[in-house]
Amino acid sequence: MINLDILRRIDPETAHLDDVELEKIRLSFYEFGQLMFEDWQEQKFGFKNPIGSLTKLANEHSIEQ
Repeated sequence: MINLDILRRIDPETAHLDDVELEKIRLSFYEFGQLMFEDWQEQKFGFKNPIGSLTKLANEHSIEQ
């Protein structure tokens, strides 16, 4: 996790926030990042399940006679 002091250095306007408020902001950043990653997965593989995407790729590259 990103340290709260690092977040304060990234955006000096957050210096007045207490730790609880800053932790909520940090959590929002992580949740947003997770949503962005899931959206990328869905666009690239057609669905969000990484196991499913590996299965889909494995089926495309299997040798069948």
